[in-house]
Amino acid sequence: MSTGIVQLFCEHCQVYRAPHETRLAGPAQAAIAVCASCGGALRKEAQRVTRPLSAELLRAFVYPARPAVAFSLAVTALVSGFLRFVPLIGGLLSATLVIGYIFMVLRASAEGRDDLAVDTDIAGGLSVWMGPLVRYLLTFLVAFAPALAVLIGMGWAAGAPLVIAAAALGVLYLPAGMIIAAHGDGCLSPLYPVPAVQLIFRIPLPYLITLAFLCLSLATGAALTWVVARLLGEVPVLGGLLIRSVGLLGPVVMARQLGVLVHEHGEEL
Repeated sequence: MSTGIVQLFCEHCQVYRAPHETRLAGPAQAAIAVCASCGGALRKEAQRVTRPLSAELLRAFVYPARPAVAFSLAVTALVSGFLRFVPLIGGLLSATLVIGYIFMVLRASAEGRDDLAVDTDIAGGLSVWMGPLVRYLLTFLVAFAPALAVLIGMGWAAGAPLVIAAAALGVLYLPAGMIIAAHGDGCLSPLYPVPAVQLIFRIPLPYLITLAFLCLSLATGAALTWVVARLLGEVPVLGGLLIRSVGLLGPVVMARQLGVLVHEHGEEL
């Protein structure tokens, strides 16, 4: 997410030298870079260069094309599809696998990693297995509880403006809530909204930029899924797998973008 460059500094001249302002001195196998002006040895300095946040968020669109990510995404789509056929709890198992995968992408991206260390050990108990789904649902509940309360208390006819305003605040809160939910230690951590609100206020402009990219990713993913469903919806087995895989592209890109936000602004957070 960040790149590094090496600059050459001349201690005698007290300036950085460009490549055309240097020359090599000494034996061919042990030549060193020296200043072309004074002949003094140049000191190498590695500098961290951070790309603009918008560029990093845009690069998230190609993240699913990484071989390891594409493979894990296809496996998640396939396994979650089979889990849906488990009697009674198939839908829950399928949903929690997908959400757990999304949270894994978010955490890996927040740590600055491009790879995914897929944990195949799911025998940690029911609470561990269902934890991502519970945190996901509670985050939505906290985000949209005010809008729901206004709707129930005042009705749509009388409270429409307040319902819309509260729902808009819920949309604003939701990405921060997802970040906290993905990193939370307990299933009930999303019920405490203060960390998510603090995250928004610490980096308001980057957060709003990320929110705009999230909306773009959501729309793009939905459009791709619709196109694939129209073209391959009647193809048995393979069509369903492709539709589920494409359906995961939007959430994976969005999780990547949230992780990028956390990684690029880790010092402020």
